[in-house]
Amino acid sequence: MPKRRMFVIFHVLLLAALALLLWGFSGPWIDIPAVGASVVALLGLGAGWLVLVTRTRSWWTAAAPVLLVAAVLLVNADVPREVRWSCGAGAFNAFVADLPAPADPTDLPAWDGFTGGRDFGCYTIREAYAVEGGYAFHLDVGGFVYQPHGTTYWTAVPGPAGPRALGDGWYSFVDEF
Repeated sequence: MPKRRMFVIFHVLLLAALALLLWGFSGPWIDIPAVGASVVALLGLGAGWLVLVTRTRSWWTAAAPVLLVAAVLLVNADVPREVRWSCGAGAFNAFVADLPAPADPTDLPAWDGFTGGRDFGCYTIREAYAVEGGYAFHLDVGGFVYQPHGTTYWTAVPGPAGPRALGDGWYSFVDEF
């Protein structure tokens, strides 16, 4: 196989593994199967990269570590989560604009919610319901809460499963295991 073709195949596989890694860190919680699969793929690609480096020197060999460091920096800066939220924020805001606004942080809005899958941007919501001061949108093991008057019980849970402010009255949460 020609060297150029080998480098192209290697870097396409690397980009796929890094995309899976970034996707795994893009939701309200860490998608452990996606992150695990990408780490396994990256370990295998790392071994392949070592073989490529010992056989040839090329600017292509420098691209892999640069891409890996860039992906780690993006994850550390929480960019995947922010980008994915920005894709869905408009759909969430449009949906809650049609709902009765909660009068205060202790008000339970009159809304029956829904069950079943509904798409909001890059997210599929399994269930939605009224909570004190707003609305909760549940994914698999977490979701989003809209509380325009600020935090209540739903968004004041301490610890790593606690809320993460997303702006404009939105918070993400993770169910405790």
